[in-house]
Amino acid sequence: MIKRICNMLMLLIVIPVALLSVVLIAPRVIGYKTMAVLSGSMEPNIPVGSLIYVIPRGFEYLEVGDVVSFKVGGNTIVTHRIVDINPTTREVYTRGDANQVDDPATVREANIVGRQEFMIPYLGYLSVKFQTTLGIKMLGGILIVLIILGFLPGIFESDEKNNKKGVQNEQEEII
Repeated sequence: MIKRICNMLMLLIVIPVALLSVVLIAPRVIGYKTMAVLSGSMEPNIPVGSLIYVIPRGFEYLEVGDVVSFKVGGNTIVTHRIVDINPTTREVYTRGDANQVDDPATVREANIVGRQEFMIPYLGYLSVKFQTTLGIKMLGGILIVLIILGFLPGIFESDEKNNKKGVQNEQEEII
């Protein structure tokens, strides 16, 4: 009985963790970069908290209407839609879907990280959380729970066997 309960609890933990791992890690293996959307400039098409999957693309593959991620100063990355392309200077003009005007500066080819291929709403919140100290502690806690659930049935089985042997030995002494 204990073994069945522990196995069910393990499945309830392992399946979501495995699915989350596949969604967060597997795309990186095949070349995608994942980014959490932190502002509302692309709403309603890309809600805040979404996880977007960006793949590097050559400048010649970009088209007006594509959503691209690009570097603006230091480590800041912005994701906006291409509204115009200048093939001579190899720059794109961008605008957030929620914005009324184009971005003030053009984006050079060298600053383009890639084109958004797809997104999953709300998963960006989890992605960001797992990169914090608290998130890492949560993942460690899940691992500890899984280990405990793996050993619990063996501990209780040993106790049950010892109890059965004790009862059996008492019955033999009585006879």
